[in-house]
Amino acid sequence: MKVAVHGSDCDGIISAALVLLKHPDAEIFFLNNPRDADLIGELLNFVVDLPKTPNCKVNIDHHESNYRRLAEEGRLTDKDLVSPSAPAAAKLVAEYFNLKGGVADELVEMAVAADTGKHTEKTLKLDRVIKLLHNDDEGRRRLAKLLAEKGAAFIEDEWFMEQYAKLGGIEELEEWLEKVVDSLGDVRGAFILVDEVGAVPHYAAKDIAYKLLAKGCNTVVAVYASPDSPGKVKASIRVGEKSDIDARVIAEQLGGGGHVKAAGVTLEEKDILLLLRYLAERSPSRTVTYLRLQP
Repeated sequence: MKVAVHGSDCDGIISAALVLLKHPDAEIFFLNNPRDADLIGELLNFVVDLPKTPNCKVNIDHHESNYRRLAEEGRLTDKDLVSPSAPAAAKLVAEYFNLKGGVADELVEMAVAADTGKHTEKTLKLDRVIKLLHNDDEGRRRLAKLLAEKGAAFIEDEWFMEQYAKLGGIEELEEWLEKVVDSLGDVRGAFILVDEVGAVPHYAAKDIAYKLLAKGCNTVVAVYASPDSPGKVKASIRVGEKSDIDARVIAEQLGGGGHVKAAGVTLEEKDILLLLRYLAERSPSRTVTYLRLQP
């Protein structure tokens, strides 16, 4: 059993955990870049939370862009489970393998919270450790196995706590971000782009977005140095629960993708201005607050 999953977020790692619940000996490829699945020379039994590749038997995914492409190209088969209406790929994995109750339900609940932009303290900690392990396949498999064994109780595991401790200074960083958010005053309905390049580590890059959304922001974009593409930046787009903005559409304009409430794209730094323009076009006041964080 060979499986490729998106290896850089909660939904992908939790999907891997669900696969391990059903197939404990599965060989799992953790991919940071969805396009890398095409580079795997072996036949894959499943490709999960990633676009369908020519070398896979079954695609399990919930990205609208993947569904559209497969439908247009006539590549969507009865074996695939691709549903843009699903809140997380992990939910589809559980459905495909008929995993119900106990740990499986806990894992799906966490994946849905993370992939719909409703992070809890627990899923934020999980996301940070996933980012810490973004080039460590052995570590990611161990994390997926831990999730499969303990579900939501992963947070109390000694190995997980050791990994989290490696982040270093996270409490101080959170306090600083809270002060930054408070200094902005009333942000209800605001569109804000936060330039964190050189100021915030990638594993905590999205934290300020959730803090601002909790204060009533309409749309927040966190821009930070890409851990996978030197010289480029990643833009993480997050949209408030009551907003009618589609984060996916903004990301797709720039070559990225994602979902309605949470999407992302890798950019050249010069393209931040273009991103600001796309945001301003959607802001009722035609304005976007640009916030540059200093190291």
